[in-house]
Order: sequence, then structure tokens, then C-alpha cells
Amino acid sequence: MTTAIRRYITDRDWIDEHYGALADRYDGRYIAVSDGRVVADALSIAALKIELNRTALVPPEPPTIVYITKDSTAFLL
Repeated sequence: MTTAIRRYITDRDWIDEHYGALADRYDGRYIAVSDGRVVADALSIAALKIELNRTALVPPEPPTIVYITKDSTAFLL
């Protein structure tokens, strides 16, 4: 398994474990997570990409990006 895949799995597990708190803070937003911390958030993926390009907090590997919502009927295709 590659390092990128291991990082993705670790970050997804962290997101799943903290989803309630993340939804309270980032409802309706996209977040970028790296090493178990939110490194950027925005209302759209385009805005999130701009934010990621502006921050020096992102490691060389791409972060895990997810949409956070309290709406249990929402989903992405």
C-alpha cells in the first residue's frame, strides 16, 4: 500500500470519528484534512483549491477533501 493511500485511509478514519464536531463547525462546507487536522475549508471546491494554494500548512501530498453536512439525506455522485 502506498503512503498516499495510507494517509487517505487514516484521514478518512479521523473524519469519521470526528464527523459530529466537524458538522457542527463546517456544515455545508468542503474541508481539506491532512494528518488528522483541517487545513482549509470553503463553500466550493474551487474556493477550497484557492485556499489550499495560499496556505503553507499543506504537506506535499494532497489532503483528503470531503463535503461536510448535517443533512443525512445529502450525497454526492
